[in-house]
Amino acid sequence: SCISLALCAHAIAAPSYPNQKQGSFKWRSTKFLIAFGDSYTYVQGTLGHTNYTFIGDEFNFFFTPEQLFSNRIVQNLTGTAEGGPNWVEFLTECGVEDGLHDPRECDVQLWDFAYAGANTIEEAGFTPLHHNHTVSLERQIEQFVSYGNPALESIHVNKKNALVAVWIGINDINDLVS
Repeated sequence: SCISLALCAHAIAAPSYPNQKQGSFKWRSTKFLIAFGDSYTYVQGTLGHTNYTFIGDEFNFFFTPEQLFSNRIVQNLTGTAEGGPNWVEFLTECGVEDGLHDPRECDVQLWDFAYAGANTIEEAGFTPLHHNHTVSLERQIEQFVSYGNPALESIHVNKKNALVAVWIGINDINDLVS
């Protein structure tokens, strides 16, 4: 699954050239940002593990479409070194102000499956989980495929207007030391 993830990331990150027959990336047509990663990318949700995620954790991995759509982004003033919104919130302008934010009401909907403290993979003998409730990047993809994507398809998220973002930091290195 790591190889598949790497190939998908490469395909998404591949440059687009003006003379190609396929359409080039246009931010103006982006209506949905689907994010994965660690603390650099996570946004706090009302149904998330406090200070770690938008929705769920390893002990509460499953969620229904109703739970996802009732969830709200909480502007987390402790979520970044500067205090305030992180890069996916600034990029989408979703959840940048104080209070609770419904992703569906943002011009660019932000659906964030990142988990603060995430490692890339969860494999015995390779990298231990940062915490026992941590959802690794590998498991975030599983969670999205099983629960997030079907929910988003139910509200007709057009994948042609969606951008997938992945940012994973240094947790693998740090956790190998423990």
